[in-house]
Amino acid sequence: MSRNDSSALPADWVRLFPASSAEVSHAYIIEGNRQDALAFARALARHLLYEGRDGSALTEETFSFRDLTEETEEKISIAMVRSLTASLYQQPLASRYRVFLLDYADRMREEAQNALLKSLEEPPAYLVWILVAQNSRKLLATVRSRCRLLFVPPRNTGSILSSTTVSSSTPEEGPLPEETSTVTLLTEEEEKVLFGLLRAGFSEQGAAVFDRRDRLLPLTERKGDYL
Repeated sequence: MSRNDSSALPADWVRLFPASSAEVSHAYIIEGNRQDALAFARALARHLLYEGRDGSALTEETFSFRDLTEETEEKISIAMVRSLTASLYQQPLASRYRVFLLDYADRMREEAQNALLKSLEEPPAYLVWILVAQNSRKLLATVRSRCRLLFVPPRNTGSILSSTTVSSSTPEEGPLPEETSTVTLLTEEEEKVLFGLLRAGFSEQGAAVFDRRDRLLPLTERKGDYL
């Protein structure tokens, strides 16, 4: 799959990819269920690595996975982190970026996270860290504040903001009257104001708020996790 061939990915995922190099962060935390978060992290890494040093798109022939370092061990030791950070200044071979992808980042012990901090604070311009976490709150606040947080929606889920019908019953009483709850969609102007407020709340922790109404509910429910 080339950089531009994203047809196999959920549309909600593709919308989270940086549209240009100006939007690329030096570090990301990808939060979601373990399987989807890792799949998205790998897709993001591939998207970044398909950009050549001169900004042109690489082809299958010129693309190199050697610019990607991926660690998927459940236990990320301080020695592993130090080994990675020791190689930070090796220039990319073909891509504009070198990508370090760490799965199970939220299982790192505090000393391993502290070893990672310096490279998050002063990374080379070509380096991108991608940390995969099922629960980003297990990462130190100092780590979270230096990364862009992306919450990956699960695959194959419908729109959250939709009209729903709820029916319940008890064995003793029989079926209760059907309750219908209809969500009122925001106007475009109201949506801009609301997302502006959300961005203001999230920005201090480096988090990204998605301009998607159908992702509003999980973000507002989790807002307290990142403030």
